[in-house]
Amino acid sequence: MAGAGGWGQFQKLQDRFSGLIQAKWSSNGSNSKTRNVADSKRDLLFVWNAKECSILVANVALLANAFEGGKTHQVLELTSIPDFTVDRLLVNDTCTYLALVGARMASIVNLPGRWGSSGLFVAGEDSVLCKSYAVSTSFFIRSQSLEIRDFKWCPSPLPDQLFLILASNNTLRLYRATSPETVLQKWRVGRSPMNPPNVSMLTCLGETAVSFDFLPQMPLSSLDSGSSEDKSDTLVFPGTSTPIPQRSPPDGNEEQGDETLVWPIAVLFGKGDVFIVVPPNFNPATASGLPAKLFGPLRMFPSTPDNYGAESCSLLCLPCQPPVLVIASSSGGVIYHSVLLQKHQDACDVSADDEIQSSCFEPGGEDLGVSECQKALYVLEKVALELGLLTPEQASEELEDSLFHCRIQLYKDPISTSRYFCCHEAGVNIISVPLVSEILRLAANKTSMETVLDYMPTNALASMEQYLLCTQASNQSNCLRIQGMTVLSSQSLALCILPNGRCALLPLPLAFLQPDSPVVESGVDSTGQKQTAGNAFVDQIKRTLSHSSTQPLVMLPPGLSPSDKELLEILKRSTQTLRTEYLAKHVIAREEFKRKVTILKNTVEVRKRQIHQSQNHIEELDSSMEDIKSSLESRIEVMNNFLKRLQHVQTQLSLAEPETSVSEQKLKDFIEESSSKVQGYQTTIKSLNSRVNEIDRKREDSKQKERKESIYLSEEQGKTIKAALAENTRELARMKSRMEGILKAVNSSVC
Repeated sequence: MAGAGGWGQFQKLQDRFSGLIQAKWSSNGSNSKTRNVADSKRDLLFVWNAKECSILVANVALLANAFEGGKTHQVLELTSIPDFTVDRLLVNDTCTYLALVGARMASIVNLPGRWGSSGLFVAGEDSVLCKSYAVSTSFFIRSQSLEIRDFKWCPSPLPDQLFLILASNNTLRLYRATSPETVLQKWRVGRSPMNPPNVSMLTCLGETAVSFDFLPQMPLSSLDSGSSEDKSDTLVFPGTSTPIPQRSPPDGNEEQGDETLVWPIAVLFGKGDVFIVVPPNFNPATASGLPAKLFGPLRMFPSTPDNYGAESCSLLCLPCQPPVLVIASSSGGVIYHSVLLQKHQDACDVSADDEIQSSCFEPGGEDLGVSECQKALYVLEKVALELGLLTPEQASEELEDSLFHCRIQLYKDPISTSRYFCCHEAGVNIISVPLVSEILRLAANKTSMETVLDYMPTNALASMEQYLLCTQASNQSNCLRIQGMTVLSSQSLALCILPNGRCALLPLPLAFLQPDSPVVESGVDSTGQKQTAGNAFVDQIKRTLSHSSTQPLVMLPPGLSPSDKELLEILKRSTQTLRTEYLAKHVIAREEFKRKVTILKNTVEVRKRQIHQSQNHIEELDSSMEDIKSSLESRIEVMNNFLKRLQHVQTQLSLAEPETSVSEQKLKDFIEESSSKVQGYQTTIKSLNSRVNEIDRKREDSKQKERKESIYLSEEQGKTIKAALAENTRELARMKSRMEGILKAVNSSVC
């Protein structure tokens, strides 16, 4: 939005949204109370049109880019028009159901499918008929004093068609969007009034639940079982005297093992007490009679004489582990930031005055089963919202009259998990909580929680508050109560709807820079250090230009004529903010830029001298390189001559080798084959010779034996022996002649 062109485009975009909503807006009774009848999900803007009892839907991207030739918005008509004043409009995460919530009744709208180039419902038809159902009509009509205190869709891991309603009779009721007339489950979170008039009495005493929010998943044992931590391994939170448990895993929970995780619900009461409700489960098939576990009230540390948030009105859980709970008080715009951690052993030793009086939770002998929780809230800081345009001097002089007493509504920022919005009668504030980003970063690095608690000084991780929109100058003046506030994620803008239907677009500030954390620096590698060093000057300028107080966009009721005193106070405040937070810091930034320019000029001169020296050195290296090159070329030439000579010798050697003809090769093969055969014959001859020698030996032995024993053979035996000997003689003769022939053939072939 920098420059005249950027500001002009921003004004056109704001006028475009205002023209779209004002055409369908009805201002009758719109300024009676603060509402939020707008919501934005998946680049779609939903706005309740009380004039025509319909819902206006706009494609934010097409509307911002002035899309022509197609639909940018459409109207959703309802089959069952709500017969109550709509105070809140909420869309679930998948854009399949929409809730219209009033003070005493609620209605669910079934959204159709999206398709087409416009990205709207039913291809962007001008009017779409949607089914709508009332939620438990008989239950809410039966009691005239029963009110809806809070409404929330179940978080995304759970079925997105489930929603919870907190009623003024201290009950949580679970419904399914497909059948909102039937309650699935209901759980008691506090004492119930004996008769309808007692509701207002309990409200005055602060014993009715005013808000709730879902906590991250955690094991049930971390709530109702004792802690195994040692008292010696604790640390004291900086700025307090409260010991905080030191041994915790990176996610802040105890060791889970195989235990099933539960979805606890934090419930805030008007007097500041926080209870934790653990439903049996969120399965629609579960019987409605199953009770929920109720723990509390949670102990808050450090202990103070008065309770935290004595006039509490709203609760918000920032998505991190361990969870950070935000508790808002309607008196003076005070907000408390606390971390839900395991209770220290010493916290169990409470005095009798601090013990939970079970009778307070058992009216008429009714037992709610309240158990003491093993977790506690460690309050880290107290943030006072900037409400109105009072200067510190006026606020100190008229402290009692200048305090705002109004309900503060807390909304999460879909862009950043470490920011949230505060909507009230005096406008809109945004608060950045760097503690959440620090916890998420350490959890990603698998760093133990004692490390982050060790480096958690208040001055380093203090939250930053910025006043975005002011609709009331002081508590005594008239105001424009905001009728809708939502965040357009794709445009990084916050959209606020005023009672006359005009829209105020608020550019969201960048993330506030905090002092460098030693925890983060210890885990940064060399690459990260180089990048940090390169952006050090930019970060320094951003820190210099950051400011604690802001000048919000002022939009007062039309026709309001502020008094001269109020105009003077507004002028003094604006002048003081301009001088202290803008002009003075811009002067400091200008001096930093001058110093940086001087340093850069000196650096440029030094670099020029270094470049001149480098050029001279390059010239010397060039001359040396030429000499080396010439020497190298001569050596290469000598090497080439050697290679040529070597190739010539190799050629001569290859030419001198004898060549073998085909007949010679055949003769060679025949000789090799004959040699192998000769070797076989020689082996056979050797075996025959050995056999002949054996026969001769046996013959000699037989002769000697005959001589010795004078054995006489018969005529037939003699003939047989002679015949065998004659046969052997003939065989030897044949073999001898065959060998002589083979030897002659071999000798002739060799020759």
